[in-house]
Amino acid sequence: MRCLIRVVMFLVCGVLSCGASEVHARWREIAPNILRTDKQPYAYAVKAGRSCLLIGAPHDVSPRDLPTDTKCELLLLTHHHRDSSIQAEAFIKAGIPVRAPHLSEDYLSPSGVAAYWKKSLPEVPKDRFPTLFERTWGDWTYLVHPTGVQGIRFDLNSGDEFLWNQWRIKVLATPGHSKDHVAFLATPPGESNAVCFCGDAIAAPGKIWSPYTVEWHHQKDEGAVAAATSLRAIAAAKPKLLLLERGEPIRGSAVVPALLETAELLQQLGAAKNFDAYTKSLDGPLPNYKFLAPDQVGTANPSGNPQPWTKLSEHLLLTGNTYALVSRDGPVLLMDPYSQNIVERVAELEQIHQTGPVEVALISHAHNDHYTGIFALRKESLFKVWTLDRIADVVDRPTKYLAPYVDPRPVIVDRPLKDGEVVRWHEYELKVHHLPGQTVFGLGLEVVVDGRRCLFTGDNFYHHEQYSGSGGWSGRNRGLPLGYAASAAKILSMKPDWILAEHGGAFEFNAEDFRRRRDFAERAAKLADQLSVHGDHRLDWDPQRVRVEPLVNEVGAERVARVKIIVNNPTGERTRYRVRRPGSVSPGAEFVWADPQRETAHDFEIRLEPTVRPGRHVYHLLIEDQTGVDPSDTFCILDVRDPK
Repeated sequence: MRCLIRVVMFLVCGVLSCGASEVHARWREIAPNILRTDKQPYAYAVKAGRSCLLIGAPHDVSPRDLPTDTKCELLLLTHHHRDSSIQAEAFIKAGIPVRAPHLSEDYLSPSGVAAYWKKSLPEVPKDRFPTLFERTWGDWTYLVHPTGVQGIRFDLNSGDEFLWNQWRIKVLATPGHSKDHVAFLATPPGESNAVCFCGDAIAAPGKIWSPYTVEWHHQKDEGAVAAATSLRAIAAAKPKLLLLERGEPIRGSAVVPALLETAELLQQLGAAKNFDAYTKSLDGPLPNYKFLAPDQVGTANPSGNPQPWTKLSEHLLLTGNTYALVSRDGPVLLMDPYSQNIVERVAELEQIHQTGPVEVALISHAHNDHYTGIFALRKESLFKVWTLDRIADVVDRPTKYLAPYVDPRPVIVDRPLKDGEVVRWHEYELKVHHLPGQTVFGLGLEVVVDGRRCLFTGDNFYHHEQYSGSGGWSGRNRGLPLGYAASAAKILSMKPDWILAEHGGAFEFNAEDFRRRRDFAERAAKLADQLSVHGDHRLDWDPQRVRVEPLVNEVGAERVARVKIIVNNPTGERTRYRVRRPGSVSPGAEFVWADPQRETAHDFEIRLEPTVRPGRHVYHLLIEDQTGVDPSDTFCILDVRDPK
């Protein structure tokens, strides 16, 4: 079902106005002198007579939404995520001091937020070749405000203590859910046991909210490990009460076990990114399989472009991230032409290896360290670009999706390929496979070369001694573990001779090794389900599950942006969501339906006020289901042109 949603955007001088809430928070006492709002994400009020200290500023709490007959003297923020701090500016304008962690300055101050969005969405350089990963999407940071908030005091450091109306407040660094996350240990007057306001560090025993936020990298585990360490630090303080931003209070003897249980699951989750550790933990000898070109392995050649080419067989060569498939009559197909110096590598092919010209450049996945050489080669030779249709949709329109490491320059794809399609190129038959894993935008290419069945696999699979054996899986990449497991199972059924992994990591296929990879990913999916609040990581682990397309939009003289809201519903039940501008129910609130087990697209119209200035504006949406705010990170970018 398709619907048209009309939203009026209220921007003053390019800043998104959150406005005061039209649904006032209702407060109830959950512990002596501690009140909580009735909707998630929760805000808390610590009372002392007619004064209160507030912790958290979610969308339905403003200076008008305080407990009856109280005056707010101070607002504390646990971290920068906009779902828990969106109303901070309203409190500052009301003259109420707002304090935040020192590390939040990069994600909440006007200069920090401006730098974040500039780095995340840079313009295409006109006078130079862009550096690798220049388009970073914020270094795996999530839920950042559209603009910074002037007036916040970023002066809270771990170990700091201060008194507020005889309450002793101690700051405890708890990175994980975000890099700047802190908890507050608040000890009531005359008592020795603290109450812990722990933000989003935990959502229930064994559960965390929006678990993709512990992914600080697609393959490394430092975010999950930091989150586990933080929960153990809270447990060591032995608070008598845990007060969560999402989830019910955890009390008394249940506190420490809940923290330690969740920490252990997070530790296991971190390990679930490491195939090398997993395969070594199993009984029996390790599968024995060799690198095909040890001199090319990326860990030995960090530049990704070692010289010279290594000849894997008569018609197959490798340099760093790039493979050359040579036809008997000379022309070359390049898999993943990478970096400016691919021009030199191609010259070496022709001069040293006596090949013909490059006819085809194939892209294995939508990360720019695998295709930037296309822009260098365009000046030197004529060739066609082929890739899977799902990858073409990304690289040809790099502003359509929120996807990391996509080059800002569009690639013209001459031939989009379909999953299962067989393509003839000279004497070769190339079978195309959609191969999700590190990212959903991934291709596998099956071909017989010099009598060996070869499979190009992009960054999904590495020898267990390289990069922990895996290119990783992550929500930001839309590469979740069940996709990785399905790809491993598909390769098991193919039984190729060689796995042509990237970053120089070509290796021999071993069936037991790939059975372990399949089991490794299925185990990771179960752990991810276990940690997810909904019990389904497909719902909780994808920051783009509710997204806006295209991500970047030009707005002309008519001051209207026409986009689509895409809702991915992996469950078997039809679900209704409310879409609204933060801080209000109307104008701009509408309901959209998500049909079961598919993506549903809804036309969405954003109308700008005449006062909106030309320039780039970040616009985010509040998405709510029947239980509260959805965990996805939903926003779009509006490039507003001068109406003159």
